[in-house]
Amino acid sequence: MAGFVERVVLRSKLGIESCLYHLACLAQERPEAITPSQAALLTASLLPWHRATILPVPDEGVGDFHEAERPALRVSIACLAAALKTWHAKSSPEAPEPPAVTLWRDECAKDVLPEIRRAFDFWEQIE
Repeated sequence: MAGFVERVVLRSKLGIESCLYHLACLAQERPEAITPSQAALLTASLLPWHRATILPVPDEGVGDFHEAERPALRVSIACLAAALKTWHAKSSPEAPEPPAVTLWRDECAKDVLPEIRRAFDFWEQIE
């Protein structure tokens, strides 16, 4: 599990979509599989993920991920953010939603791509 979390937090390219998807599934369906420190690391990584996958690509350069890869990555990260929202709500119901999760919810809601707009609500659609 630690290796899985590390790959996501460090934005390793190889197989990252699969890692994002499987961590989102674990956080949603088996929240006890993710420790509080792992959840904190994953939640903290959401802001750098946003910067690394923003669309359209800023003029400064391509960044870590090519523009063609970014929509699918943003969908996967949005699913992870939504799963982390559920994880945090279950583990600390009295705590406010983490700002990085709120950022992803808001960014997804206003995205021009429909698959990204729907991604944050993915878990609600399948429950």
